[in-house]
Amino acid sequence: GGSHNIVIGLCLSRRHETLGHPGTVTRQTAFDFNELQDRNYKYVSSTDRSGWLAGGGEKGDTSSGRDGGSSSAECDHAESIAASKSEDSDGNGGKFFGRRNKTPGADKVHIPIIRIDADSAATVDSIISAIAAGDVFIPHMSILPEALSVSGT
Repeated sequence: GGSHNIVIGLCLSRRHETLGHPGTVTRQTAFDFNELQDRNYKYVSSTDRSGWLAGGGEKGDTSSGRDGGSSSAECDHAESIAASKSEDSDGNGGKFFGRRNKTPGADKVHIPIIRIDADSAATVDSIISAIAAGDVFIPHMSILPEALSVSGT
């Protein structure tokens, strides 16, 4: 593979008025992932430090003064919501309950459509230019979720 990875995907980020990271940018309005997420941890026992990265992202630990700060809201990395089972210094086996110890992060939910390995920065620039010029056309598509899954160990 190439030394540069390009992912073209369908960005599903959606800013929420009161929940999530203030740096989240709305890219779609069809799906509100807060309707699926358990932000109050009633059914999900814990998440890793990333917390909820859909539905507006994670504000962070508001009790420690970490208010979320600034963060890129672009959908450049997909991150899973997962319960961590590794041991760490908090004594909870790496599990973080509620809003405590969450890393602030904007909503980054996306569905990869195509992944391209490029050999150089010039090739990356060429691909970006072709997309921006309209030489590469990705047609409108409708999606209908059929299942929900959680990645993790």
